[in-house]
Amino acid sequence: MAGTWTDRDRRAYSRHRDRARLPGRGLAGRAAQWLTALGLLTLLALPAQGFGERGHQIVAQLATYYLNDDARALVESLYGTNYRRLLLEDANYAQQVTRRRGNEWRLGYHYTWFREGDSGFVPAEHCPNGICSVAAVLSAEEVLADDGASRNQRMDAFRFLVHYMADLHDPVNAGFAADRGGRETELVGSDLERYSLFEIWQHELFEHLPHPPFVMANIYARQITDEQRREWEAGEPASWVWETHTVARDIAYPAVQRAGGWNSIYRREALPALEEQLKKAAVRLASRFNQVVSMQSAQGALEASPDLLEFE
Repeated sequence: MAGTWTDRDRRAYSRHRDRARLPGRGLAGRAAQWLTALGLLTLLALPAQGFGERGHQIVAQLATYYLNDDARALVESLYGTNYRRLLLEDANYAQQVTRRRGNEWRLGYHYTWFREGDSGFVPAEHCPNGICSVAAVLSAEEVLADDGASRNQRMDAFRFLVHYMADLHDPVNAGFAADRGGRETELVGSDLERYSLFEIWQHELFEHLPHPPFVMANIYARQITDEQRREWEAGEPASWVWETHTVARDIAYPAVQRAGGWNSIYRREALPALEEQLKKAAVRLASRFNQVVSMQSAQGALEASPDLLEFE
């Protein structure tokens, strides 16, 4: 269950939201304090990528199957009719931005970490200073819903939404802070090489998907039922990131002990969970984007439907 969004939390988030708007307006001061608290040098060493390049491409492609007419028209206005191919290139744009010199503070947008014993997402604890994957999704949506946003701002916000929604559904990016999202949990593979749990979920599992991203998206689109879509579209980013954490807590981490390493036993347990997370991310990405586009043309929609852009 998502944490309660109190008046104090709402005020704190509002203070930081304008500066947290993507593509990153002036959060460096607050972010620097947070990074210092966690250990700046440690965080700078982290690869921020969630789901790996192929995972983000699958989510971006699969989401296009569920866009409504208005949302599809907006995407075509940004990319042209060949938007599916161009989305393959842009699915990892947010990662490229994070890697630019001076953007180290953006690392926190790629994940939301939890502690042992947590029972839900609590903004003040899991999203300090409005820097986490949940806030990244909300900030991108806010720019997209802004009628005054320029075409370039809208383009960047869409790229960020595509990427961060996938990050939100990556189990190790919603893993435990104690091991930095799986980076300090090691598995020995059948080849006797050592792999971090992070590497397994970003890269190695994807090596065992049978087709490239475009084809996998097509396959998943045929597998997803209307009932699954309705079920997955319910909720909001704060509840989804907690749901993702439960996948990490119940599958990604304990399967290490159950399998005894990185091997076919681990893959049999992890691959179905990975594929379901990819599907959920795509369905929810399309659903949220469809809502944001619909809100654009509605007078006073942000005031009438504040839950879309705020934590519950």
